[in-house]
Amino acid sequence: MNIKILILHHNTPEVTKRLCEAVPEAIVIDNGSDPSKRLKVKNQIIQLDKNYGFTIGWNKGMQAVGKADAYWLMNSDIEIDRRSVERIKEAAANKELDIFTPAYNCFIKQCQPNYVKEPTVLGAIEFTAPVIMG
Repeated sequence: MNIKILILHHNTPEVTKRLCEAVPEAIVIDNGSDPSKRLKVKNQIIQLDKNYGFTIGWNKGMQAVGKADAYWLMNSDIEIDRRSVERIKEAAANKELDIFTPAYNCFIKQCQPNYVKEPTVLGAIEFTAPVIMG
């Protein structure tokens, strides 16, 4: 399974660096950060020429990294542990869903329950860490 994990970064180097340490295989899409707010991490970084916002930034990032079976789009401010990363990779390998996200404390009622042990179908997902099957 070719899953590309992308972190969208803009002007928050401390926050993004923490996520890069948790997910070192992720590719950072720098969405036009100010030169003083660019990252210095071991992860691969793709530098966009300006801030395109979420939707266009993600699309430009996916185009830049090329074709994949799945894309995992992470906002730079999420927190995730290694066990969750591996569980999501396993779920993507099963190819049972077209779009899914890890469970987390979301304020939107339709995005709950939180901390479930088994996959759960929800009425909506909050778009901070979705996996999109290609």
